[in-house]
Amino acid sequence: MKKLFCIFLFVSLISLYGCTKENSKENSIQSDIEQEQSVCSDFTAKIEDSIHYKDGVLSFQVPDSSGNWTIFISGRSEKEGFGGMSLHYLENQTWTPGDTYSFSPDNNCTDLIFTYFYEDSDGSCENTIDLLPYIQ
Repeated sequence: MKKLFCIFLFVSLISLYGCTKENSKENSIQSDIEQEQSVCSDFTAKIEDSIHYKDGVLSFQVPDSSGNWTIFISGRSEKEGFGGMSLHYLENQTWTPGDTYSFSPDNNCTDLIFTYFYEDSDGSCENTIDLLPYIQ
């Protein structure tokens, strides 16, 4: 009976350790996700704060960071006689953190979207910003 109790206790402790280890992994993963979301939120806020529109020119600054940026700016414009037309701005651009970029959006934009992807050694994030409210 004593031997059976010892085996039960041993198995229980191993199970408890396994559960604790799994919970630790889950908490670590959740923490990583929350940190990435926080970084994305910070980058989005910095980009939004930097957006200016004056005299038909929209400008923004890429936040200072040590990672790599990929940015797509696209939209849609309605042209009389042509229907909808797809728009793309600042294509094939090399994005340098801290630099300011600008372009002149079409006057008839019905959509104007800024999508960014950021990646560094700690992870990656992506987000989309609607630019249309800035030019109306």
